[in-house]
Amino acid sequence: MPVVGTCAAVAVALSSAYYAVFTVILIVGTAVLAALRRRDVRRLIAPAVVVGLIVVVAGASLAPQLLSRRGAPTATAVERTVDDARRYGLDPVDLLVPRDGHPVPGFSVVGAAIDSEVQAERVSSTFGLVALVGLMWAAIVCVRHWRRPRDHTDATAVRLAAVMEVGLAFAVAGGLGIVVAELGFTQIRAWSRMTVFVYVAAIVGLATLGQRALARSSVAGRTATRIVVALTALAILDQGVYLPSHDLAAQAYAADAGFVADMSSRLPSGAAVFELPVVSFPDDVGSGRLLAPSLMGSDLRFSGGFFRGGSNDWQLSWCRQPTEQLVAAVTSAGFDALALQR
Repeated sequence: MPVVGTCAAVAVALSSAYYAVFTVILIVGTAVLAALRRRDVRRLIAPAVVVGLIVVVAGASLAPQLLSRRGAPTATAVERTVDDARRYGLDPVDLLVPRDGHPVPGFSVVGAAIDSEVQAERVSSTFGLVALVGLMWAAIVCVRHWRRPRDHTDATAVRLAAVMEVGLAFAVAGGLGIVVAELGFTQIRAWSRMTVFVYVAAIVGLATLGQRALARSSVAGRTATRIVVALTALAILDQGVYLPSHDLAAQAYAADAGFVADMSSRLPSGAAVFELPVVSFPDDVGSGRLLAPSLMGSDLRFSGGFFRGGSNDWQLSWCRQPTEQLVAAVTSAGFDALALQR
């Protein structure tokens, strides 16, 4: 087991700075809860060793990249603020309401009917109603039987509830993630991503509940396996596996191609077009921009999204000026037209 634990810690440390931090938080949080429950400080020794290994390996792997950014023109692009942590926190509504466009029949209608405008503006994570059932069941078992579990299933549910409790405490907007940001640690801002751990724990909790129910019933063998597979498929769909619509993509492509063709007929060859609204990376990847394939065959030159902290920051500063000043600045910079994405 020490070898397995070591390999797991190294793999997590090398996978992602985000998930290395999230894993450290979960290990520390659950270890503290376990030590308090057992009233035994020795419960913190093994988690401390694992956390130390993750920190050392992650720090060593990130050190060359961090050092190379020092003094670079784009160094400020990776700076985060407390407001970023608030913006990317988990909206509790995501735990209760499916999104508009949900792949499970019926759920999409519910999501569209409940506060669809607010949902469209959220940048949070999707959770899923199936996972919500597992979360609620584990929470109920934890409250009722955390001191004296009735069996191994209850004991597992208590452990899973601890994982979910720590994860949600940091993931929810306004939670402990904001406290961490207020203390100056703002680089990790998308705390809603911690729902990945909560989701896995919730599905495992639901699976243990199903395992207990099937063991007490007459269902066995292949039938039980089919039930588990069906529930697993539903859980994956419910969590938000959205399939792209080729028809909508084709329509968007055709619309952009027609728009660019119309502009090409109205503007001189090689004309420069300034696109509004201005977007910046990494805050906005520019999902509302013209589709790149539509520009094929056209000699128009379009302004592109810029990297925050780079040499093109002037785009955003210009767009914050009154319209008359924006037009004058864009004109003096050599642009021939403005393209406004409504």
